[in-house]
Amino acid sequence: MSTSTKSTSTYRIEPLYGAANYNVWHIKMRHILIDLGLFKYVESMAPPLTADKSNESAIEIWNEKDHKTLFTISLHIDDSALVYIAGATTSKEAWDTLKRMYEAAGTISIIATCQKLFRTHYPEGANIEEHIHTLCGLHQQLAGQGQAMLGSEFSTILLTSLPDSWDLFVSTIDKSTILDTVDPNSSKHISKILEEDLRKTSKNTSSEIALSAHGNHNHYHRSKYNANVTCYYCKRVGHIQKECRTKKQNLQSGGKPENNSNNNSNFCGHGKNFQNFSNTAYSVQSEFVFIT
Repeated sequence: MSTSTKSTSTYRIEPLYGAANYNVWHIKMRHILIDLGLFKYVESMAPPLTADKSNESAIEIWNEKDHKTLFTISLHIDDSALVYIAGATTSKEAWDTLKRMYEAAGTISIIATCQKLFRTHYPEGANIEEHIHTLCGLHQQLAGQGQAMLGSEFSTILLTSLPDSWDLFVSTIDKSTILDTVDPNSSKHISKILEEDLRKTSKNTSSEIALSAHGNHNHYHRSKYNANVTCYYCKRVGHIQKECRTKKQNLQSGGKPENNSNNNSNFCGHGKNFQNFSNTAYSVQSEFVFIT
């Protein structure tokens, strides 16, 4: 797609509203202007008009593109911050004004960013991706302040920010990959951390499902006995007719229901299925009852 056919509405980024999101906005806005072929207009001013005015048409084209660049920048700035560049007549003026206002590059600011970077630790159970995003943002902020950090140095900070429960994982990282001077990119360590977090999350989820299933199984068996109901078949408390074991046994043997009245001289276990036969031992739920 050519520059002339591209629209600024194609790019959707969070508008600049202050120092808090300036570093991220600056990176995204720079890429937008590069993609539109407009970034050179924030880097330099229009060329001066020659004595013979031979470059007059070129200056007109420059001013037109410069105006489009200023318009594009303005569309991606929140109303609260737009007032600071309202009087800018060129895109470079607006770009430099925002940089002076929001890009803290002083000694104190650099130290503050370093402290945040070194003191940010991953709390157990938190979102690992958000933690990595925070560290990467501070890394880029430090680079924007003129203090670029090597990928190996950032990898070390990233790994040391993990809690004790990650020590075994950290010990598996090859030292040579951290000190790699040929390919010091920290992305390979970030991908390993994300993979390990996925493994931990999957393992925890499987354990929770197993515990939940075990709990439901126990609940099912506990709910079989209910002291508030009486079986219409055997007249015993604790179950209903369709759950009556005596009925099932009688139906299988072709027998008839027993008459279990309260004055029955034989022993009947409360809520359990004991047959009313003499000199017979029955085992019910690991309990032996002798009836004589």
